[in-house]
Amino acid sequence: MNRLSNNQGTGAASVNLLELLTQQDDRIAALSAQVPGVPDPAKFVPVSVLTTVQQQLAALSEKVTGGEVNGLIQAALSDGRLLPDMQEQAKSLGNNDIASLKSYLDKAPKVAALRALQTGGKPPANAQDKTGLDADALAVCSLFGHDPKDVATLSQEI
Repeated sequence: MNRLSNNQGTGAASVNLLELLTQQDDRIAALSAQVPGVPDPAKFVPVSVLTTVQQQLAALSEKVTGGEVNGLIQAALSDGRLLPDMQEQAKSLGNNDIASLKSYLDKAPKVAALRALQTGGKPPANAQDKTGLDADALAVCSLFGHDPKDVATLSQEI
């Protein structure tokens, strides 16, 4: 009752019902005028367009991030900061948080033994092959066209 009479009393005579209904109609008309009848296309886009753009953005972001992650991993594998067994873990970390992967790789030590062979791919200077012959004996075999296995067998018999 207080709401109807604007806190002026509880008697029915203190409320002008016609005036109250007119005020309510005026409020409804004012609020209805504030709502635009036709949405402005410059302010709104269809949900399907928004979804398509979001999917394209996600695909491009993944492509850029994936390329950068693969580059970081390949560089780390080549200079010994990352073991081949750790490649999948690093890829997962990079796809989730590339900053964490960069931080890890910046702090990882470069292990020289993982980058190259100690001998540079060449056999040691005093190495013998599977036949037990040294480099000089192999050169003689090559020069005369003998099989190193036959020469090794004959040298063991002597």
